[in-house]
Parts: sequence; structure tokens; C-alpha cells
Amino acid sequence: MGATFRVVPGACATAACALFLLLLIPAPNLMAHPGVEDRIHLLSEDIVASPNNQYLYVQRGLAYSNNAQPQLALADIKTAETLGDPLDVAFARGILLYRAGDFTAARVYFDRYLQAHPRHLASLEYRARMLRDAGVNAAALADFQQIFALKATPDPGYYISAARIMVALPEYGIDGAIALLDKRMDQVGVLSSLQRYAIELETDRQHYDAAITRMATLDKALRATPQWQVEVAQLHMQAGQPEQARGLLEQADSRLRALRSNTARVELQRTIQRLLQELGPIPEPIKAHDPEAG
Repeated sequence: MGATFRVVPGACATAACALFLLLLIPAPNLMAHPGVEDRIHLLSEDIVASPNNQYLYVQRGLAYSNNAQPQLALADIKTAETLGDPLDVAFARGILLYRAGDFTAARVYFDRYLQAHPRHLASLEYRARMLRDAGVNAAALADFQQIFALKATPDPGYYISAARIMVALPEYGIDGAIALLDKRMDQVGVLSSLQRYAIELETDRQHYDAAITRMATLDKALRATPQWQVEVAQLHMQAGQPEQARGLLEQADSRLRALRSNTARVELQRTIQRLLQELGPIPEPIKAHDPEAG
């Protein structure tokens, strides 16, 4: 469990300080755990000692939200709005609305906060995800692109989200999406998650040889597995290259037989047998015609 951060009552009364500390807001995938309950308890003690501190109510409201207590979260955020400039609470209010699925209202608050603080990365990240989830593709892509410009090491998932949006936008399409993924991998090296999505896109547009080439760049340990061989074999089958596919399937089958059996490996062996059946028997070589044989 990580250390619990405790606010010193009265130590953050200014908007500038509140803005700095809002950067500490946890990501939306943070799940409830004992640390969150401890944080709520400590913040509640601080609020008793400093009942007019806007920041304390914002932080406890977000802690309640992280602990799946939305009504208590909203009550604290509403109280915080009365204890200072409501603009300083707009980001937190937007988070609660986003988590509640009210994307239209959440956007109003994120827009308001970002108008005042256009380089606030956490707000950009939340708004980008909210716009993505709402299907507002062009605006979501614009936010992701701004994140890429401002942040040295964005989450790889953001590149995948941006690429998925590009596929849906006619002005970018699959070409634009793959270009984005390749640009990032040129900067930092092959990332399996990005390359996997690029392989999916190459396969979707029936560029099987390109997909096979990308498969060869995945992690060395992965390339040594029967699963990887089966996946590449399937690409060769789609590309009309049955002999390459057969060789990989036979290698994968041989490797599996040398490993301890489990449910996943049994299922993979079934897949191999099914694919070999689809390939059919090995064609017999065509004999050259002998004119003397009549």
C-alpha cells in the first residue's frame, strides 16, 4: 500500500496551490482499496479542524468518488463550490459527472477549467477520454494530439485510442492510424500494444505480408511461443501461403507436445489441428513427363 498523503489544514487556501494539488488527482481507473478509506478518514479529521477549506472538500469528494460513494462525493464538491471560486472546483465536478456517464455536463466543466488552464494535462486527459466515450471523435483526437505535444511519455493506450478515432475519420483512415503508431514506435521503439493494433489494422486491410513483418518485431520471448507461431500461420493462410503456414503449425504442435498440458494449451492444440485440416493433405509433387514412358 502506498503512503497516505495528508493535507495540513489551512495550508492550501490559494487557487494556485489548489491547481498544483489537483494534479495529484488519481486516474479514473483507481479502484477502491483500504488506502482510500484511510484517506477519507484523515481528510474528515482535517475538515473538522478547518471547515472552510475548499481544497479539503475537493479532495475528500474525489476520495469518496474513488471509493464508489458518488452521493457523498457530490455533496463535498458542492460544498467546495461555496467556499471559494467555483472555477477551482470545475475539474473535480467534471470528473464526477464523467464517472456518472453525464458526458454533456462533464464537458461543460472540463471546458470551463481548461479555458482558464489550457495546459492542465489531467484535465486534457479526462476530457479526451470523455469525448472519445461520447463519440465526439474530432474533438477527442484534438485533445489527444495536444496531450502528445505536452507530455513526454503519454500512456500507450492514448495512442491506441487516437488511432482508433483516426480509423473512424475519413480524413485519416487506417493509413493515418498506422502512421501515428509507427511515428511513436520510431521514437521509443516497438511497443507490443501499439504493434499489435497495427497488425490488426494491416490484417483488416488485407496487407498480410505487412502484418507478418510486424509480427516478427514483437518481443523475442513471445516469438518463441507456440501461440505466436499459430498467429503467424493464420496470417500466412490468409495471404495464400499454405506451406509456410503448415510449417509453423507443425512446429507449434511439436513444441506444445513437449510442454505440460493445461487448458489453454489443449485449446491451442485443437486450433492447430483445425487449421491443419483446413489446409488439407500435403499436395503430392507433380512428376515430370517422361516421353519414353509412352
